[in-house]
Amino acid sequence: ADEFCRVRVAGRWEQPAHRPYAHLRGDPRVAAADTLVSVDFAGPRACRVVLRIGCPPFLWTDVLLCLKLTAPVYGRDGWWIVAKSSSS
Repeated sequence: ADEFCRVRVAGRWEQPAHRPYAHLRGDPRVAAADTLVSVDFAGPRACRVVLRIGCPPFLWTDVLLCLKLTAPVYGRDGWWIVAKSSSS
């Protein structure tokens, strides 16, 4: 997760699709587009998370299905994203 945030998210303004919008990096309207829309629990260890993510020129809605694991997987337990769907 740390590597994803450091490499992909922090470097998104250098990617070809987003480079023309790099001047909006500090614009509060862009940050305001990132929103946690809802968290719906199906039980104590399963939930659906809906996020709205703005990264000009795109605005995505992501739906994440998450499970809370009690046994370590890859050395880590806790909440895991087990499925993701995006639309723009």
